[in-house]
Amino acid sequence: MQTILASLNKLSEVLGAFVVDKGGQILARNLPEFYTQEILEAVIQSVEEISTGFVSESVQDSPQEIVALFENGSLVVRESKGRRLFVLLKTTEPSPIVCVALNALILKLDKFQEEGEAPTPRPVNDGDVLPLERLRELVKVLAQHYGPAAKILVKRALKQAGASPDGLSPTRIRDFLLALGAEIPEAKLRKSVIKKAQEILEAGRRS
Repeated sequence: MQTILASLNKLSEVLGAFVVDKGGQILARNLPEFYTQEILEAVIQSVEEISTGFVSESVQDSPQEIVALFENGSLVVRESKGRRLFVLLKTTEPSPIVCVALNALILKLDKFQEEGEAPTPRPVNDGDVLPLERLRELVKVLAQHYGPAAKILVKRALKQAGASPDGLSPTRIRDFLLALGAEIPEAKLRKSVIKKAQEILEAGRRS
């Protein structure tokens, strides 16, 4: 997903972009350092309020696109399947080239969602916490493709899933699998890694 956002950022009008899931968690970002987590969360909340305001008795669905103007620029929000794409522009409205790029990007995100959808894990007791050391084998698998960055990918996915220092709660497993899948742009590798992660997590829950 990072690769997809990086391609969009090559356009001169684009300042940056990020993608969030339906729960408001950031799945991927390609932004200047100025945009901290706090700023992004405020933006996400504001867009959610705007989107909710559009929904009335006669309009049951959220708008497919929102354009918010700010000083010397704009924010474009596009809906994908269960996700939202946020794009910061240096212009007050998207040019035809940017519109075409956004349409293509939404199609890629939809395809990415279909290919990388993580199956729902079986129900377990909330009290069973999976130790993070169980994921060392997963890091080794990723290291074959990403080298030392493999550990960073897993840590980032755990953070996005809300894992604690004690381990990963069973109720957070699906979030972890989705976040991990979002870190891997290659569809074939993503499926393989998600499958391996599920095997490791299942083994940890049985032991």
